[in-house]
Formats: sequence, C-alpha cells, structure tokens
Amino acid sequence: MKIITFIDSIGRTIVGEEINRTDTVAVVKNPAMISVNQAQNGQLQVQLIPLFFSEFVVEHLRSEGSTWHYNTNNITLGDVQVDARLVEQYTRVFNFATTPQAPTGDSVIKLFDE
Repeated sequence: MKIITFIDSIGRTIVGEEINRTDTVAVVKNPAMISVNQAQNGQLQVQLIPLFFSEFVVEHLRSEGSTWHYNTNNITLGDVQVDARLVEQYTRVFNFATTPQAPTGDSVIKLFDE
C-alpha cells in the first residue's frame, strides 16, 4: 500500500492509499483528514477522520472502500513518507470501517462505537 499525502483546496491535510497518479489526476482510496488537537494536558493528539464514512456506501460494496479523483491542479502534493504509526492508525480506521456490522434493526446509521 502506497500512502499519499497532500493538502486539498480548503487546507486540509489528507492521507490515503494512492491507486494511480497522472499529471492531472491523483486517484486516492479511502482519503482521511489529519486532525491535530491539543489535549487538556497540553499534548497534541493526532486523529484520522475519514472524508467519507463507509456506512454511507451500500452494504455489499463497503469492503471495497471509496475511491476519489483529485485534480492535481487543486491540491498540493507532499513529498513525504509518513511515520509508520500514522500508517497503522490509517489501516485501523479503514479496517474497522469496512468490517461488516451486525444489523441493528433501526434506520440510524451508527458511525462510532457506543
């Protein structure tokens, strides 16, 4: 898996699995925004937030993830290799997101653990 890092047109730092890249388009599977927040103790916390939740995809296609085409004129590509810990977090986020959930019987889409 090759991870791509870029800044989108509204300033979000995005990571995702690079599927293909040409001079005009970067194809990215399961893009996620890097969110950095300061905790109560002053430490910085890094969290990955999917740009599109798998729960919004029809159930039989969820395990495939979502693929997005970014115009390379509208993003700033990073020439970095992200730390292994961030790759691990990315993998956990999307492995969890694509694990089939037991039907709940109600129509509410649950995005997070209870």
